[in-house]
Amino acid sequence: MQLPVSLKTAFLAAGAAVILTAVTLLMQGAACVLAG
Repeated sequence: MQLPVSLKTAFLAAGAAVILTAVTLLMQGAACVLAG
């Protein structure tokens, strides 16, 4: 099954957004732990 390029790009953008959000939350959590 061949996906349209636009759909593939949309999936990649959504995945990148989810990863960036997760990394940001992890960094905030680590900062809170380090700050004590």
